[in-house]
Amino acid sequence: MNKSFNDNWDKYQVDLVPIEYKVIVLPDKVEETLGEEGLIISPETVQDQDQRAQVRATIIAISDMAFTLPMADGGVTLWPGYIPKVGDRAYYGKYAGIITDEKDENGVSFVVINDKDIAAIIKRKEK
Repeated sequence: MNKSFNDNWDKYQVDLVPIEYKVIVLPDKVEETLGEEGLIISPETVQDQDQRAQVRATIIAISDMAFTLPMADGGVTLWPGYIPKVGDRAYYGKYAGIITDEKDENGVSFVVINDKDIAAIIKRKEK
């Protein structure tokens, strides 16, 4: 089994296993906009585009090779610095990765990204 699966992975009831240098993230759900007159309803395509442009996510699963660097002798080494973990909150590249057909209970699709698409880990507690 993958070394880095989230303990809560089974709650999502999906059959996704990241391979090679891939990471599965669950983007934050984009909230609908509230105006002075109440809820502003956006066409579904606009909502989809806004969700696709989301850049914050929770790391759900990490492949065994993610966050490693190949060496000349054929081996691998961990990349220097902080190594992201399952459950970390992260910023990743806008429009990065592959949107899957698998969704969480809120209808947000899981996204498979390259390990290098993760730009920063959010260390502070979010409100």
